[in-house]
Amino acid sequence: MSDMRPAVVVRWATGVLAVLILVAIGVVAAVTDDPDRVVLVGTLDSWQLSVLLVLIGCGDLAVFAFSIRVSHPLARAGVIFARLAATVAVVVAGAVAMLATLETSHVSPIIDDEGCDTGYVVRETESYGGGAGAVYLVDGVIATAQGSTPTGPAATPFHDGAYTASIVDHVLRVSYASVAGGSIDESYRLTLTPREDVYGPCGLSRPAYVPSPVAPTPTPKPPVSLSDAENVLADMYRQTQNVVPGATDADGDPWAPVTPTRTACDADSMQSTVSAEFATSDNAAALARILATWDAAGFDADRAIQSDIRFDPDSGVALRISDRSTIDGLIHLSITTPCLPAPDAGETAE
Repeated sequence: MSDMRPAVVVRWATGVLAVLILVAIGVVAAVTDDPDRVVLVGTLDSWQLSVLLVLIGCGDLAVFAFSIRVSHPLARAGVIFARLAATVAVVVAGAVAMLATLETSHVSPIIDDEGCDTGYVVRETESYGGGAGAVYLVDGVIATAQGSTPTGPAATPFHDGAYTASIVDHVLRVSYASVAGGSIDESYRLTLTPREDVYGPCGLSRPAYVPSPVAPTPTPKPPVSLSDAENVLADMYRQTQNVVPGATDADGDPWAPVTPTRTACDADSMQSTVSAEFATSDNAAALARILATWDAAGFDADRAIQSDIRFDPDSGVALRISDRSTIDGLIHLSITTPCLPAPDAGETAE
């Protein structure tokens, strides 16, 4: 007999808890029979509370099922089935409860600009798809809907303190930031009736709020002209010659600078090019110095088959250079501009 007493106590306890759960669910259902009213406990609303109560009820049912002790084979089969069903119910209810409470919610009182509690609260959910907070007048755990606060993605202005609230002409006017990190927008306004029976206490404060700085509008870069690109080409051509003093051309003469050549890309654009073939006492070292010079000038690096490439994304000027010492003993390079609008007649490369 003593072995049965703990099981009996458990069954009595689970029975009492089941009654309490049914009463709580009934209260929540009765309150929410009015579509403008919800039960609000912390950040949990009626739906979330109902789901959690069902989960607790399923757990209570499982405890009851596992506390049953029988000896008849058929009865044992029934108990095993009941335990299995209760376990499945707990798993399903747990999954639903997890989904129902997964979102992050905040319930914040509306504090006016004088530091007084207005008696209203806003329940906000951090939704990345945009949404609206719900405004309630709270009496205990029963909240009556008074309006909504449309917001952008992830915006929780009342939780962040991004709002103003003041009584003007016997009306409580509330303005708030409609986007996360934005400034308070007077066009997003909530109008409420001040309730003397719930207004106060005072001496409260809202969270300090500083709007995110507005990113400056980027200034578009002016379009690059062919003359601008040719200036970059000429400058890099001079720097290239300067780092290989004593270089000679294919005929053994000193490497002399040449003027870039313009060629037409189409009817409206032209490209400027300068090419050179030269040799030094150490072509490999000369190539390394040239590439280092272009790197230091901020050109992007790339590589093609047997060629090194340097490219300026702003001007479009590009270097293509290769060491063909094993073929003809020379370094071959070409510097080009992109195809750009043709300049006016009479304009020449500098």
